[in-house]
Amino acid sequence: MGTMDIVKLHGGEPANFLDVGGGATKERVTEAFKIILSDDNVKAVLVNIFGGIRALRPDR
Repeated sequence: MGTMDIVKLHGGEPANFLDVGGGATKERVTEAFKIILSDDNVKAVLVNIFGGIRALRPDR
C-alpha cells in the first residue's frame, strides 16, 4: 500500500491493488493481468515484488 501512496504523491492515480500471495501460480498471475489490462483506462502496470516475507512466531 505504501507504493500506491508514493505513486499518488508524485501525481499518479493508482486504480488497483492486487496481492496474489506467496503461493501465486503462473496461471493466477496471468489471469490477474488479464483483468487489469481489460480496463481501457489503464496506462501502465507497476509490479512490486516482495521476497522473503514470512510470519514471525514468538515461540521461535
